[in-house]
Amino acid sequence: MDNLTHCPFCHGTIKPHWKAVYIWKCNACDLLFRNPFPSEADLVNMYEVGWTDPQEHLAETGGTSSDLARIPLVEMTSTG
Repeated sequence: MDNLTHCPFCHGTIKPHWKAVYIWKCNACDLLFRNPFPSEADLVNMYEVGWTDPQEHLAETGGTSSDLARIPLVEMTSTG
């Protein structure tokens, strides 16, 4: 997986947005994207492994674990 240093869309500067799931945000165009960005081989592997047992591979199949689901709730209630 390659770590990006600039936005893959507009090449603007980027900053971490949601560290728990490796989501970054572009300061110029507001694009949200995963960083490090998976290579084509990484994506093929994620899908092949992930869909053999979707509940065991939530990160690959797009599911949300209980721990991950709590993060926005904790952030919303702590900003008060």
